[in-house]
Amino acid sequence: MPLKKPTFQSSKSQNDRMFEEELLRKLKRNLFLFITIITVLVISITFFGPKVGSLFFIFSKHRNEKEKGDIAPPTAPIFSQVPEATNKKELTLNGVSEPGATVTLFLNGPEKERTTADNNGTFTFANINLNEGQNIIFAKAKDLAENESDKSRTYYVNFDDKKPEIKLLEPKENETVRNLNKRIYVKGQLNEQAEVKINGLNALVNSDNTFEIVLGVAEGDVEIKIQATDNAGNKTEETVKVRYQKSS
Repeated sequence: MPLKKPTFQSSKSQNDRMFEEELLRKLKRNLFLFITIITVLVISITFFGPKVGSLFFIFSKHRNEKEKGDIAPPTAPIFSQVPEATNKKELTLNGVSEPGATVTLFLNGPEKERTTADNNGTFTFANINLNEGQNIIFAKAKDLAENESDKSRTYYVNFDDKKPEIKLLEPKENETVRNLNKRIYVKGQLNEQAEVKINGLNALVNSDNTFEIVLGVAEGDVEIKIQATDNAGNKTEETVKVRYQKSS
């Protein structure tokens, strides 16, 4: 009786099934991973896409602005403590502007001088020669991109180096004043507006440049010292001597 060859069909079928099942599991895992990645990408684009786009737009806009250059003009220069009047021929002006800007000073119309604002924006025009009488002063600034500012505030500075003139109207030199109240009425005239002190007291100065004061005095010789100071700082002094006598 011939022997039959053994067969491994059932064993092969079982191995094939195991292989197919493992392959199917891998495919499912890969498919799940793929779907998860796609879902995350969709959510990210939906929620964060506009923000990312805006960010790129800002960067792009900023870059374009840089490429176009600075088109904004600097602010007008600002001067500090400019006097209305001075008795000095030369005037020094200080102020602030945009750091690095070129500041141009105009005096009585035409350009007078240029300087550059430092890193803090401060600038100085030193020893500017003034004309006698009224001087008109203003400035403009120009930045590194050649943008020019509006003109600054306009200042009017009066250069006056002449002392005010005093004319005493009453009492007269060496006059004897007689009354009952121990008072002497002092009156005078100026050639310009000025502050007047008489024996250290402020006198009343009227719009017509006359001044007056009533001094309390003791009987006997009285010295009246008059000091006038105009707006430019020029000073004049006059002294008169009178005698006060109480009336009986």
